[in-house]
Amino acid sequence: MIDKFNFYDIYGYFIPGAAILLLLCLPHGLVLNSWPASSWASALIAVIMAYIAGQLLQMVATKVIPTSVATGDDGHPRYPSDVVLDKSDSSLTAEFKTNLAAAVKKKLTLDLDVDNSNATLKVDQARRDAFFLARHTLIRAKEVSYAEQFEGMYALTRGLACSLTVACFYYAGWAFSIFHASCIECAVVIVVVIGVLGAVNASAQVLRRDLGPVGKNLLELLGAFCILLVAAGVGYALGRGSAVTPAHAGTLALCSAMALLGSLRCYGAYRSYGNNFAITVWRDYFVATQKDPAPPETINM
Repeated sequence: MIDKFNFYDIYGYFIPGAAILLLLCLPHGLVLNSWPASSWASALIAVIMAYIAGQLLQMVATKVIPTSVATGDDGHPRYPSDVVLDKSDSSLTAEFKTNLAAAVKKKLTLDLDVDNSNATLKVDQARRDAFFLARHTLIRAKEVSYAEQFEGMYALTRGLACSLTVACFYYAGWAFSIFHASCIECAVVIVVVIGVLGAVNASAQVLRRDLGPVGKNLLELLGAFCILLVAAGVGYALGRGSAVTPAHAGTLALCSAMALLGSLRCYGAYRSYGNNFAITVWRDYFVATQKDPAPPETINM
């Protein structure tokens, strides 16, 4: 559905990676009036670093902000492609769900069970299998419409939400650096050490197989919070070495608040794009199943 190093690489990796690098450079520009060089060599290095940063960012983002939007009665994760087919969900009409279920049953021999009010694991597994098969069918037939754009956009907004959250804590550390008490500096060092050790330990514990999905999710959230603590501590340390003035601190505090607001807005957009992606795939697949098969080619003798 997405060409190699084309749409998804730009929207999912490069733009979020470039965003977090620019956000981290902002305090240096405001306080020290030091901005990145504008040479071609610097630009090439920045492009490479942005792509690598985007890859690392999405590794964390996919764990902290999972694609699942709800949980079933037995605790299994539920995805937009599952939820939009629920009898109680109004994203698609009941008539369309019934017709879609009939088309999937005929073409893929899978039961979407759109009249079922219980979110069971068996039903959601069948829906998920049907969803991936529907995507594969659309890819092979080259009949995708806006699904590719929605997939790229929800990857973009998820990456931006994480970038802005890191920037929020980073800017807060810079703003707080106007306080120079030795006890504060010791506390910041302790926070950074705990944050680094906590992030490393959480990442190591996630590899265990006996934790279950709930335990892994909690550890991933803990690791992400430790990263935010490290970002705040590093911001404080850099601010202490940059002679931040009260005017700078006020500006950076405002930037921190704006980054938090932007993160929440991007998260809301991510949820919306993820839902629209699922709806678009289901609609495109249904339309594809209603087309008349191409007549066989005749050979002129």
